Amino acid sequence: MSSRRQFLRNAAVALGGSVATAGCTNVPASSGDPDETLPSTSSTPETSSETMTATSTDSTTTARDRRRIVRGEADPITVEETITDSKYVYVESNDTVRYSAISSGDGVLEYGYESFDDWARGEGAGIATHAVYDHVDERVDGRYGGGYGSGPDGSAVITLRVTTRVDSDGNVVSEPEVSFAELVAVAPRSVTSTIHFAGHTATPTHEVWVRHVVRQNG
Repeated sequence: MSSRRQFLRNAAVALGGSVATAGCTNVPASSGDPDETLPSTSSTPETSSETMTATSTDSTTTARDRRRIVRGEADPITVEETITDSKYVYVESNDTVRYSAISSGDGVLEYGYESFDDWARGEGAGIATHAVYDHVDERVDGRYGGGYGSGPDGSAVITLRVTTRVDSDGNVVSEPEVSFAELVAVAPRSVTSTIHFAGHTATPTHEVWVRHVVRQNG
């Protein structure tokens, strides 16, 4: 497993921190980007339950930031992968997966255990996120942001993001390389990952949301 996928998987398990990744070239951006935490409160000027605008209450972001979040509109996609990493061991007696929780140069100091379904969902997060990036990269030309976190209803979702920056008077200073409408149009509504491991299979599904952030400089 790549370090990037492990990073996404850890975020999927924790769901407390934020994850940000840069699109198009698929290189990690700052993991401290607050944009990857979906706001828990919203106002909905449109009738669709899958569109919302919100002002973040996160202390790490300014109240002048305006955000709009919409479900991807393209058809759902699927991805399939067999996990063969030797650091994971399936425990038949209680349907869990053992992993290295604490290790040092001398080896594993402590093992952790996770139910197979929960483990597979965590693995699926990284796999699904890569699949979404690959899908979108084939259809747009330009950089965008993204990550994995908690959705409007608390569920785990994949997010894509573009940011428009404005000055104190509201004049546009910079626009995203990929337009919000373009990203919404090509982003799949969801991605289902078929995960095979030790003779067992799980098929977690993650919704995909697209976010437009209007951020005021200064």
